[in-house]
Amino acid sequence: MMTSTALVLFMTLPGLALFYGGLVRRKNVLSVLAQCLGTAGVSTILWWAFATASVLAAGRPSWGRSSSPF
Repeated sequence: MMTSTALVLFMTLPGLALFYGGLVRRKNVLSVLAQCLGTAGVSTILWWAFATASVLAAGRPSWGRSSSPF
């Protein structure tokens, strides 16, 4: 799942940056690119933090795993 998320992020980031960069004036393109990169960075860090916390949580089963040993 993490690999698929990374691939979608790598595909989406240039697409969003170029699309929204084409909608603004020429002098604001760098700002739009930086905002898209910053948003992608924040969402990546949040995804990593919550996914790691949910897998390593003590006392409850992680996602995709059954609490039964069988």
